[in-house]
Amino acid sequence: MGQRANFVIKKDNQWNLYYDHWVANSIENELFWGPEYSTKFIQQMQLIEDKDDWLDEVWCEGGAVIDHDTNTLLWFGGEDISYDIYLRKVFFTLLAHQWQGWKVKWAYGGIEDLGSYVGFNKSKFITKYQPEDDQCFKYDDEYPDECTFLISIENSIGTQMIKVRGDDESILLGEKQLEDILFFNYSDSVEFKEIPTGGIHLIQEKNKMYYWTCFTGVDFDSRVRNSWGNWECINISNKFEKHFEMLGDKVKGVPPDSHKLINMVFESLERNCHVTQKNVARELASRLSDDVEINPW
Repeated sequence: MGQRANFVIKKDNQWNLYYDHWVANSIENELFWGPEYSTKFIQQMQLIEDKDDWLDEVWCEGGAVIDHDTNTLLWFGGEDISYDIYLRKVFFTLLAHQWQGWKVKWAYGGIEDLGSYVGFNKSKFITKYQPEDDQCFKYDDEYPDECTFLISIENSIGTQMIKVRGDDESILLGEKQLEDILFFNYSDSVEFKEIPTGGIHLIQEKNKMYYWTCFTGVDFDSRVRNSWGNWECINISNKFEKHFEMLGDKVKGVPPDSHKLINMVFESLERNCHVTQKNVARELASRLSDDVEINPW
């Protein structure tokens, strides 16, 4: 299977492309330690001689651009941090201390953002993938705490909301779901036991939709606009708190305890620290036959 990732190191107006098969789901633990360590870590990976040989949106699960010319880090990936938008926010606060003097940004467009940084058009990374109809928004009354997507509707009567199952693919299925969405069993408030992973706020009289998601997606905004053809669609993923602000104090359980999230970051870093001077896997690899590979990380 693997956790495939592309990386770019840019310095002195030149850039190199790298590939790794295993690191996408733990990338945040390697980038945390600052530009010097992160650059050395990436330079140990497979250098791609053909700079046109990138992963696409299906295969790329993480990656980063480290630009030493402009002191910019642009990245996405990880495991918990990809699904927990509050954990990501806390992580970025801590990351700023490690990357002092650098602009640190999340690549909301995934591999498209990394490629466009060095001049590639988004068409290079797009596939013909389309979400299946069974990815539509749905309420799960058997496991309501697993409904982590927030839908709210504002009209002349007022504003109501509901937690449902859904994700970025559900948003992409578009307004053909509208009839079902309007007939959900809405309430005046909701409470989250798990961190919300996305949301849409529909203003019916204006055919306006605010949307956000913790996931990354190539050409996501254009795909949303196409699937919600009669609606004005506004992406607030980089300021997702606006959704909760529009609903006042009617959304319970957010924001979560920041101290708990900080401890989660530290525990993850502790589990994933490497002692590079003594690496048992590396020592074993030297004794095995040439056709055997060991994950270097």
